[in-house]
Amino acid sequence: MRDLPWPPSGFILSGVCYFAGLVFAIYVFVFASNGLKKHPELRDFLPRFMSSEDGRQGLFGAATFAAIAAVAHWAGITVFGAAGIAAILVKLFVYFVLLLGLTQVAQAFDGFVIRTLISSASQGDDEREALAKRVRQVGATIASVLAALAAIATVYDVTLR
Repeated sequence: MRDLPWPPSGFILSGVCYFAGLVFAIYVFVFASNGLKKHPELRDFLPRFMSSEDGRQGLFGAATFAAIAAVAHWAGITVFGAAGIAAILVKLFVYFVLLLGLTQVAQAFDGFVIRTLISSASQGDDEREALAKRVRQVGATIASVLAALAAIATVYDVTLR
């Protein structure tokens, strides 16, 4: 980015790319949600634990709140270089938005896992055991992704200092 002719152009280009990625992610979520509402037969192509409308709504809400928190943190701390009281206010806002997102994660967990386990309990032990195995696999995948993101964020933060 240092090779660009105008010093702030790299910063502007990065902001445009992050914003475009955010818009694209929201577009994909909205498009998928509307597609599944208009054509319920597409739900057959999803794994069983993804067939919950409440779970998908919670996942979309959590992703939206996470995007809002990321943009607020990026704009407040990185772009405007908030320090002192301003940085504390930005971080409190980010924590508040992430708390709202956590409620959506709970809704997604309820829709994808809890309700599915309750419905499978009436279908017998084999179905419940297969579903529990899938839930464990999904949980391990989510934990692995979160650990990888935390590692990337740590490395990114260390290299910027």
